[in-house]
Amino acid sequence: MSGKPVGRAAGLISGALLLLSVAAVFLIQNFGSVGVGRTWPAIVAAAGLCLTFIGYLELGLGVAGVFVIWLLSNLGAIAPVGKSWPIFLIWMVVMLIVGFLRSRSSRTS
Repeated sequence: MSGKPVGRAAGLISGALLLLSVAAVFLIQNFGSVGVGRTWPAIVAAAGLCLTFIGYLELGLGVAGVFVIWLLSNLGAIAPVGKSWPIFLIWMVVMLIVGFLRSRSSRTS
C-alpha cells in the first residue's frame, strides 16, 4: 500500500478520467460503427491510469498497458489477441524492470 495520502487533485483527475472514458465509449457507440463490446477495455485502461495518479505506478501502468493492447486488438489496429498475446508478456517484463529500478533507487536514497 502507498504510504502517502491521496491528494484532492489526484482524486479529481482520476474521477474525471473515468467519467470521460465512460462517456467516450458510449459516444463512440452512438455516433460510430464500433460498439461497447469492442471498446470497453478503454474504461479499464483509464482505471489503470487512475491507479498511477494515486501512487501505484507499476500496477496502474500494467493494467493500463494490458487493456490498451486488448483495445487495439479489438479495434483491429494490431493482430487478434490469439496471435499477439506475447505483447502482454513483454509489457509485464517492462513493468517488472520499472518496479525493480524504482525499488532499487528508493533503497539507495
